[in-house]
Parts: sequence; C-alpha cells; structure tokens
Amino acid sequence: MKTKKLLSTLLSAVMAVIVLASCGGAKNYSAEAAKAANAAQNTVVFETDTVLAKSLQNALKDHTQTSDVKAAMAADRDLKDLLTSGHQLDVFAMRADNAQAAAEAIAEKVAALVAGKMDEGKIAMVLADNGYYYAAVLTYRSVNNSNGGDNDEPPALPDVTGIVIATNEGGSVEIIEGQDVKTALQNMTVTIQYSDGTSETITNYEVSPSTFGEDELGTQKLTITFTGKNGQKVSVNVDVTVVAKQVKTIQVTAQPVNTVYDAGEFFDPSGLEIEITYNNGTTETISYADHTQMFAFEPGLNTELSIDDTQVAVTYTDSNGKEYPFTVAITVYEPITAEHYEGIDDDTLGSAIWGLRDPNEDIFVPTPSSDETKSYTNLIVDALVKDPPRSAEEAEETIVNDSAFLQRVRESSSDQPVVTASSGDTQMFAVGDEVDVDKWGTSVNGKMKMYGCVKVLAYDSGEALESSIVNDIKNEISPLVGWNNEVEVEAGYKNSNTIYITAVRSGNQYYAILYMRRTRW
Repeated sequence: MKTKKLLSTLLSAVMAVIVLASCGGAKNYSAEAAKAANAAQNTVVFETDTVLAKSLQNALKDHTQTSDVKAAMAADRDLKDLLTSGHQLDVFAMRADNAQAAAEAIAEKVAALVAGKMDEGKIAMVLADNGYYYAAVLTYRSVNNSNGGDNDEPPALPDVTGIVIATNEGGSVEIIEGQDVKTALQNMTVTIQYSDGTSETITNYEVSPSTFGEDELGTQKLTITFTGKNGQKVSVNVDVTVVAKQVKTIQVTAQPVNTVYDAGEFFDPSGLEIEITYNNGTTETISYADHTQMFAFEPGLNTELSIDDTQVAVTYTDSNGKEYPFTVAITVYEPITAEHYEGIDDDTLGSAIWGLRDPNEDIFVPTPSSDETKSYTNLIVDALVKDPPRSAEEAEETIVNDSAFLQRVRESSSDQPVVTASSGDTQMFAVGDEVDVDKWGTSVNGKMKMYGCVKVLAYDSGEALESSIVNDIKNEISPLVGWNNEVEVEAGYKNSNTIYITAVRSGNQYYAILYMRRTRW
C-alpha cells in the first residue's frame, strides 16, 4: 500500500501538469486533493484523472449545486469507462482560503466514505468562478462488500433548496424600521429546506442588513447566511416587509414650568418634555420647545383658564400623522388681591418693639410707623399687591426680585448688596461675593459692607398674626445676637443690625414680612 501511495503521489504530480496543460491553465488542484485524500486514510489510493477533471469543469459551467454537478457528470458520455459497476461518485464543495485548506477539508469527508471500497479510486478538484473548491471523488465497492446492486451508494448529503420564515401569527414577515433584525426574528421560526425533502429549524445564522431605515419601507431583501448539512456556508435572500415604527407609550418626563394659574390666565407649555417608547424598542425625548408644531392643547393656548380646569389635554402627533393623547395636571385659582394689613402697627407691638432692641448688640427694630421703616415696607407692600402671593415662599421670591425694593436697598449702601429669600440655599451675600452661610448668616465674610434677608411668616387670620407676631419675631431675630463677636470687623468699622416689619393680606392668608439688614459703617 505504501508503494502504491508513493507511486500515486508521483503520478498525480505528473498528471497535474498534463491536466493544467490540457485545460488551458484552468484552476485545477487535483494533485493537492489526491495528496490530502491519501494522507487522510489508508483504504483507497486516489489518483488524479484528466477525464474526471474535465467532466467536473464542464459540469461547473452550468451548475453550482453539488447535486446538479453530480447529475451532469453522471450523464457525461466521456465518463462511461470510469462509471463501471459498483462505482460511487461523490461531489463536494468547500469554501476555503486556499487549495491546500480545501483539499484537507474535503479529505476528511473522503475518509468517511471509503469503508468497504476497493483500494483504487479517482479524484479531481477545481476552483470554480463562485469561489468554491469542487471535488469529484470516484470509488468502487469491494467485491467482498457487495450487497447486490451494481450501483449502491450511500445517500449524498443534501443541498439547500429554500428557506421559510414563519411568524407566530402567520402572514408576511414584517420588520419594523430601526428594529434589530435578529431580535425581530427571535419571535419567528426560520426553517431550511433541503434537496432530499427534509428540513430543519435553525437559530445560528447571520443577517444582512442588521436594521432597515425609515427610507426602506416596503418589500426589501434580507440575506440570511448559515451552514447547511453538507458543510457549505450558504446565503439565501428572502423577502421581508419593512413597516414604519409606531409609538408604544408616552411618558411625561418634565412638566411645564408653570402648572398653577389664576382664572383668566393662559396655559403655558414651556418646559414640557415627553419620552416616547417605540414598538421597535427605541426611545426618544421630545421637548415642546423644539417641536411646537407636533403638540396641540385643549384648552388651547389662547383660551382663558377657569377654576373648573384641572388638566390640559395634550395631543402629540408623530411624523406619520398618528395622534397620541395624554394630560397635564394644572391648578387654577380664583384671582386674589393683596393689600397692606394695618394690624402691624405701633399699638399692636407696643412696648414689645422696645424689648426687641438691644443697643449692646446693635440690634434695632424701628416702629412700623417710622419713615425709615416705611421707606422699605411700602415698597414691599407694593410688590405683593402687584403680584399677590399664595404662600410665604412666593412672597419672599417676589420681594427679593422686585426692582423698586432692590433699588431702595442699593441707595442705602455705597456698594451693590444682594438680598435673598430666607428659603434659598444661600441666605446672605457679601457685596460682590458669594458666601455660604447658616440660616441667618452666622458665618459670614468680614469684608462685606451690607447684606440682607427677607423672611415671611404666614398666618390663617389677622387675629393669629397679631397674637403671635411678637414671639415669632423674637424667634427669628435671636440668631442676630452674637453676630458682632463672630464676624471679624475691620478697624474703624461697626456692625449695625436692623429689622423692618410690615404685614400684607393676600387672599385668605396673612403674611408678616421681616426685612433683616446688616451694615458696616
């Protein structure tokens, strides 16, 4: 057998030259196939054959499926002398980086079919135009292994003849624009059909493209690539229908800046943002500011709100013209008015005003009727009458942002002080500096010339305000005591702490307002 193999290898090399010459330089790699097949097993010694190679090349001119190639070769009259009794003709196709790799891969298949065969066989291998290496292997059944038929052959591995994608609901295969195709196919059954009438469901495959865009709606070709039973890597095109994505859910992620109104005002959607989840699994954030034309409101933006309005119906219309409704909750109050509350006066506070004064600590509380107090508190009252507050916090913000009040504060200082609401994170400010302080500024910057804080106390009635105001003021003023000892004062300067008090009625609420100011002079 070893001698036969050596002679066969030498003969194959010679025959390869002859075949190359006779085929006009065709890509014939029969010698590589014979060498690899003989190395892979010890049952059959394979030799190259020019007639077999020529028949294989002719068959590949019109066919690529191995079953079709085999049928064409079996019908080739030039092969009749080789296709004798007991023969078995097998055709393999293999994608490989080079001829040697293809020959070795095909040799493994050859080694699996030589059992019970005679010790001589023929082999040819060529590289076809489609990039596949095709091998024709001719063996003969041993006389001692005959089962009766002249041409018994084990069944050839089948070729792929088709692919079927079935949805759970039946009907056409639909892919949503922007959807990952493999994810979409996970809910479908992909079945491969073979030439022998069998089929199998596959899950290990690749697809191209991986997604379809919004400009690819309608029928499109999807390429599915997989490895078939015969070891070939096969790519099959199937028709799919690409449909437009649709909104699945809408969630409000940012409410409008203003959701509280007085009757007669108009709804303002500024700040509104929604997050849209689509049926392809993607999400998108849409702001009213950037897509005003896609939102509609009821009541409309030019319709006066009434106290019966508790929500605004919003309709978002997508790019396909489909509408999606949701609501925004609002609160609408009857308009309220504000006015100066006369309950805070010299008589109400009486001698308590003087009890709040502490010359040793430089704490002064001018009487409500004093011109100095009125120079500040009249402006405070005016600000709240113009914009009636519904809470102590609203009142504080209105005052510290009122231009007339701030102008009066500036006129009393050679610098430009900043006054803040007590509810803010930073209550006291140095002139020109930001200073992080405790509630009433017990930790401050000694370089400041003036700073101030507005504190508003809320009461349900005028009587409650009048009966509680003295003690409440004492509680609010107490942190001022000791400031002189905690703040470093430049030489020649003195600290002065003054509290101005007034009151306002706004709607059903009563507010006592304290403007607490500190200066260095």
